[in-house]
Amino acid sequence: NEVFMSIDTSGETLSQRGYRVVTTMAPLREHVGAGLLKLADYNGQISVLDPMCGSGTFVIEAALQALNRYPALDRKKFGFNKLKIFDREMWLKISEEFITQEKETTELKFYGFDTSSQAVDAAKKNAIAAGVAEFCEFRRRSVQELISPIESGLLIINPPYGERLNDHNINDSYKDLGYALKHTFKGWTAWVISGNKDLVGLMGLKSSARIPVWNGPIECRF
Repeated sequence: NEVFMSIDTSGETLSQRGYRVVTTMAPLREHVGAGLLKLADYNGQISVLDPMCGSGTFVIEAALQALNRYPALDRKKFGFNKLKIFDREMWLKISEEFITQEKETTELKFYGFDTSSQAVDAAKKNAIAAGVAEFCEFRRRSVQELISPIESGLLIINPPYGERLNDHNINDSYKDLGYALKHTFKGWTAWVISGNKDLVGLMGLKSSARIPVWNGPIECRF
């Protein structure tokens, strides 16, 4: 005797920001990347580096947050546009208020490294589509070759969990990452999301915080 009615006010999923023109294997969803940056207490005041950047999600989302640019403001269609109560003038007014809060530039730099040249190329194209390419630097670089481009910042990474990516050297990648964090990134804050606690243990680092999160269907720790 009960009925539940749900109204789709979004249309296409809000996770799609519109800048991912090229993707890679097992990409991190845009809204997940943005949410993890918030969980890491990112305030847009420091540089961000992702040493396994893939299609560049963390790097691009960090740059957007530093520039105070809100996602989907240039999106043309939402589900709520079709509601009879939709007030177009109010929507345009609110959108304009957010647009005026955006910053044109920042002195910060955002870095993304990856062993795959295809991933680096994808990240560059996505950054261009997001309008933040001039603030981002993407390079092909392995974890063994990691160097700190600046004295301090936020390092955030979504390494493979051994779930979707068939990485035969995954154990070595975690060990090399732990070594780089210890010896190359002193003065940085590092956040790692992983769905495999055994692999994280190979880094040889003790975490000061551990937050349960879900990356799609995979239960992870951040």
